[in-house]
Amino acid sequence: MKPPVPPSLFPRSAADARSLLADLGAPPHLLRHVEPVGEAAEALVASFHEHRVHLDDVFVRVSVVLHDASKIVYSGELKEPGDEHEPAGERLRTMPVELEELVIALADKLWKGVRAPDLEERVLHDAATRSGRPFWDLIVPFGSCFESVAEGSPGRPESSALPKPTLEGK
Repeated sequence: MKPPVPPSLFPRSAADARSLLADLGAPPHLLRHVEPVGEAAEALVASFHEHRVHLDDVFVRVSVVLHDASKIVYSGELKEPGDEHEPAGERLRTMPVELEELVIALADKLWKGVRAPDLEERVLHDAATRSGRPFWDLIVPFGSCFESVAEGSPGRPESSALPKPTLEGK
């Protein structure tokens, strides 16, 4: 396991992360992309709080801003679907995948109106483990939240100026 990122190198807020992204040369549409993903993530964070599942809110908010930072290098993926940026992003990982990272991945799907059943199930299992509650107790409230976020997506793809989502959610 790699050592965690020293706290002094991790942005302390979404605003700091946004400044870092801009300093790294992120184009305006990448900066706009994090807004609808952030909206989706905020809805998920609120649901986690409502259902008393601990989540590191700051990590989620900062990481939402940085989740596609490797697209600065793979700039073709800013306008066309692609996944070459993902291995580059994975190389930046300093710890095992945690619930917070799954929430970010889910927010990045739901804002486009894309449901991801396997990812949703993994989020629910991790939330159940973290909260000490049965998985089945979380299905209805979180499933309703996921559906609400996905249904609220019309118009969001235009606001980010990124391509409209495809059926595969890319």
